[in-house]
Amino acid sequence: MQHSFKLIYVFVILFVIIVIVSMGMYIMKTTGEFTDKANLQLGENSEFNAEWQAYKGKQKGSNVKIIIQKLIHNAQENGDKPETLLDIAYKAHATDEFTIINSTKKLNNIDDMQSAISDIDAKHFYTIDLVYSEKTKQVTGILIKYAEKEKFEFTPDES
Repeated sequence: MQHSFKLIYVFVILFVIIVIVSMGMYIMKTTGEFTDKANLQLGENSEFNAEWQAYKGKQKGSNVKIIIQKLIHNAQENGDKPETLLDIAYKAHATDEFTIINSTKKLNNIDDMQSAISDIDAKHFYTIDLVYSEKTKQVTGILIKYAEKEKFEFTPDES
């Protein structure tokens, strides 16, 4: 009788060890999937941001027109993904006010972006700044300033 209790005791201990090891493996697998997803999302943000960071700084008007053309292409390709659409705030001439094109609210304001291309003076130098989401740290807007030292608060729509 005592021998059978020892055997049952050994089986119970083995069962508990197997359950603990299985739970540990499950937790590690679940945590790994979560961190892989987070790393993938961070990687996507980094790629997306790098694509636009190349344009930051002083740019000739002809380059600004190319940037806006790229924004138009981005809007045409990603109209169904509002998180990849960038808002634009620009000032084409010294006497102008800033014009804001909110690409996420009106779903692809391509006509407004086309008019921005015609407003920009190809020979003038503009300053490009990027606006980032506070939540995702992804680029959500592009600020095109006529003069380098101009100040303009611009918060793109993140819906």
